[in-house]
Amino acid sequence: MNIQSKPETYITKKGVPAKRITFEWTEEKIALAAKMWAEGFTCPAIAERLGVARGSVSAVASKHRHRFPSRLNTGRKSEDGRHVEVPEYWLKQAAGLWMGGANANKIAEVTGVKPSTAYTRIATRPDLFPEHRLPEPVRSVRNETNLGDNIVIHHVKRTYVTGEVHTMPRVSMLCGEGR
Repeated sequence: MNIQSKPETYITKKGVPAKRITFEWTEEKIALAAKMWAEGFTCPAIAERLGVARGSVSAVASKHRHRFPSRLNTGRKSEDGRHVEVPEYWLKQAAGLWMGGANANKIAEVTGVKPSTAYTRIATRPDLFPEHRLPEPVRSVRNETNLGDNIVIHHVKRTYVTGEVHTMPRVSMLCGEGR
């Protein structure tokens, strides 16, 4: 289905006459585009089916906003008024990642949303996203070996979050008494 088009002559910035084709958006065609929009078609899909440019559909949608409502998550509250409405599939995937130890940035990357959106969704659902507990701090145990002549080797054991224990020597040379 093609929308009726008519050639139009205009003068460019350089003063050269040029032709362009403009499209006549009738009430019937606007209603058809609005119906397709309500069914979930994107601007490029509507444009392809109607035989017009994507920008033309976008302009009509902008001009007739009451017929082309926004499809973005506007932060509407759920029926009980406690939570922001979020797609159920996203909540399931994100909650699984969260329980696996992923942070909000990782969840945003995996699920394809902006980090700020992931943060907001996580913050509004403490029932699904309990607070992460940080691991206990890394502990170090010091043993000393005195080699005399003011040379001391400290054997420092470090326990990492993964549970691995590494011993690292640290040599200290003491200079004089009282320092």
